[in-house]
Amino acid sequence: MNKEIQFQQEKINLLKEQKKGYIQKLFKQEIRFKDGNGEGYPEWKVTKLNKIAIKISKKNKDFSVSNVISNSAKNGLVSQNDYFDKDIANKENIGGYYIISKGDFVYNPRISLEAPYGPINIYHGENDGIVSPLYTCFSIEDKSVNKEFIYYYFKSSLWYRYIYINGDSGARHDRVSIKDSAFFEMDMFLPCQKEQEKIVQFLSKIDEKIRLEQQKMDDLQAQKKGFMQQIFI
Repeated sequence: MNKEIQFQQEKINLLKEQKKGYIQKLFKQEIRFKDGNGEGYPEWKVTKLNKIAIKISKKNKDFSVSNVISNSAKNGLVSQNDYFDKDIANKENIGGYYIISKGDFVYNPRISLEAPYGPINIYHGENDGIVSPLYTCFSIEDKSVNKEFIYYYFKSSLWYRYIYINGDSGARHDRVSIKDSAFFEMDMFLPCQKEQEKIVQFLSKIDEKIRLEQQKMDDLQAQKKGFMQQIFI
């Protein structure tokens, strides 16, 4: 059983590494897709984040939303209730939290090994959530931009240099400090809609493989736990 679990974990790790490699090559345009006729898509265009997105600044002043969301480099945007089995936010302070809806993005400037300039994740929750005012939140307003493409874009390192140049770790070396005005001036490299869709489809398939293999891993670990409990009955 231990060998099976080890093998399964290695399979998951390999898929995750392959995904990282594909993301880097896709967003550096080392891999390009073609259309149904075998023709290449147009060159990518450069725009600014503030041309396709707006900052979310609506606060939870009336305390109408209590679903506190944390932005984790490893697990994405997760409810504190689910992740920590309890709310760790002070209920008295959540009136100053930002309200986010499905499809919105959240930037956590906290640095980690998984996210050296902080994670930017998309919120997939069906119900509104609230996040710390330490986070920067934005929504994609340009209808020609695929939100899932932007999600994968921020899993690449394409934007790291911009944050490095325009941000400052300052006195706190565990987080990036960058002004909103500078953050939203970030360059964004965008292909046409069709190529955005192709990239999303390709990477989504890998994510689905990872999800299925993780489910197998969870099942194996549950079996092992069951066997161990039977042994000690």
